Amino acid sequence: MMLYTFTGKNFKITDNFSSKIEEKMDFLKKYFIMDDNTEAHVTISYENGIYKSELMVFSKAGILKSEERDRDLNNALEIAVNKLEKQITRNKERLNRRHKSALAEAFIEEVSEDLGEDIVVKTKSFTPQAMELEDAILQMEMLGHSFYVYLDQESEHYAVVYKRLDNGYGLIEIEE
Repeated sequence: MMLYTFTGKNFKITDNFSSKIEEKMDFLKKYFIMDDNTEAHVTISYENGIYKSELMVFSKAGILKSEERDRDLNNALEIAVNKLEKQITRNKERLNRRHKSALAEAFIEEVSEDLGEDIVVKTKSFTPQAMELEDAILQMEMLGHSFYVYLDQESEHYAVVYKRLDNGYGLIEIEE
């Protein structure tokens, strides 16, 4: 059983609507074994006539994230759910190869314009997790990001892995 957290920003999430979202996300059962520690955060926001659905699933296999904007709420939700499934299927082989033993419990086998001045428009903070390079690449891919900051287990230094334009990966090692 997955634990859901629903948040509405300029939008009220009713019990009926939250049940509809849970049904849409029920497909995750064919990829992961769900337990009481599997969390899903669902945020629906409405601004300037656009709905934005953000889905984050915290499982034993890693973090999955998807977001979509649309004028139609159902479209935004449907596309975000489809993106989650595509992330899982795209990364399933890599997950199986890299984490065969660790995922045995979690994974089921079945299935620009130059504006002059740079302005910071969003700030996030987090604590980088200790992991190996391959795990950092996997997390970056699953989140759909172009880079990922982590604490390298081997060197015990912070590092940044990033996706290159030639579809390879780059690594920035931070020396102290």
